[in-house]
Amino acid sequence: MAQENREAYIAWLRDEIEKHCNSEGRYEAYWDYNDSITPDQLFNAMEHFERDGYASPLAYLEVSLVEDYYFTTPMEEALLTAISQDAKSAPDGLGKHWDESDDIWGDLEAAGYQGIDANLDDLLSRSSFNVNVFFATEAERNFDMGSIVNAFGNDYREPRLEDVDAEDLDNALSYLVNQQGHSIAEVYGNADNAFIRSVREEIDENSSEAMSELCALVRMDGQQMLDFIEKRNEAKDSLVLPKDYATVGIFNQWAGCGGMLDIRLEKDAVLPLSMVRGFQVEGQPDPDGYTVNETYDLVGSAWMPVHYREGTETGVKEDYSLALDKARSADASEAHGSDEPVSLKAAVKESREASAALADNDAHENIGQDAR
Repeated sequence: MAQENREAYIAWLRDEIEKHCNSEGRYEAYWDYNDSITPDQLFNAMEHFERDGYASPLAYLEVSLVEDYYFTTPMEEALLTAISQDAKSAPDGLGKHWDESDDIWGDLEAAGYQGIDANLDDLLSRSSFNVNVFFATEAERNFDMGSIVNAFGNDYREPRLEDVDAEDLDNALSYLVNQQGHSIAEVYGNADNAFIRSVREEIDENSSEAMSELCALVRMDGQQMLDFIEKRNEAKDSLVLPKDYATVGIFNQWAGCGGMLDIRLEKDAVLPLSMVRGFQVEGQPDPDGYTVNETYDLVGSAWMPVHYREGTETGVKEDYSLALDKARSADASEAHGSDEPVSLKAAVKESREASAALADNDAHENIGQDAR
C-alpha cells in the first residue's frame, strides 16, 4: 500500500474509532439492566488485588474482565463488524484496504485504538445484592453464639434470672438495646415502650434452641459491596441502620430459624463494624447453613440501604452485672406481690393485648366519626 493511501486509510480508521469508541479510544461495554458482577468476583478482587500488584480492587476487577475471553471476544467481534459495515461505504476505496488488511489490530492501534473499556462503574451500579449481616460481641463468639438464648430465652423457654450471668448479657442484642438508650432490665421488666415491646416479641418468636445472632438485612450495589468488605476488614467505623426502614432481628443461620426480624428501632442503630461476625449474600450457597431468604422467603423490599458513620460510639454498653441485679430485684418484688412470677412471655402477651385493644378503640372511634 502506497504511503499516501496508508495515511488516508489510517485517517479513516481514526474517524471510525472516534465514532465507535469513547474519548479514550476504547470500545466501551454496554451493560443491560439485569447484568451484574458476581459476589465471587468481588471477593477475589478484595483478596488478591495487593498480592497481584494492583492499586485497588477496581483495577483488579477491570483487568480480570478485559482478560476474560468470553467477555472480550464478543466485544471485539462487534467492533470489527461495525467497522466492516462502514467500510462498504467508505470513500475512495478505503474500505478495500480494511477488507484486505492482514493486520487489522495493528491498523487500529496505529489509528489510536486503546482496547476494551469494561465500563466497570456502570456494571457495579447495576449490580444488586441482598446481604444478611450478622453481629456478635467477642464474648458472644466465645460462647458459641448461645448468649442471646441463654440470656433471654426463646419461643418455648423462659430465662431463669438466677441462672443468667453478666457474660450471657454481653451480646449484640444487648448492645442494640443499650445503643437505643435502654437498659437490659427493661427487657426483663414491664417497661411499656414500642422498641422494648418489639424486642420482647422478637425473643418470644425466636424458635432457635441455642445459637442465635442479631441480623440486619441490607441491600447494596457492587461498589457499596466493595466498600462494605473493605470497611469490615478495617473495623474502624460503624454501620448505620436507619430507624425508618431497617429490617433487624434474631436469626439462626445454622438451623434456618429465628424470630420475625421485626425489631422496631427508636433511632438509627449505629453498630461497630468490628461487631460484624459475618455476612451472607442471597443467591450464594452458605456453607454454614441457611440464608434468611431460604428460611423465610421474604419480599425483596425487606433488604434496605444503609450508610456508614466514621468511628464508633463509646460508652454504649451498660454494666451488665448491675442491670442483672436490678432485673432480679424487680422480679423478686413483682413475684412477692403476685401469685405469678413476672416473665418475658407474660410481658409480650400484655403488650399484644394492649396493642389490640388500642387498635380496636381506634376502629370504634373512626366508626363513630364516620357516623357523625
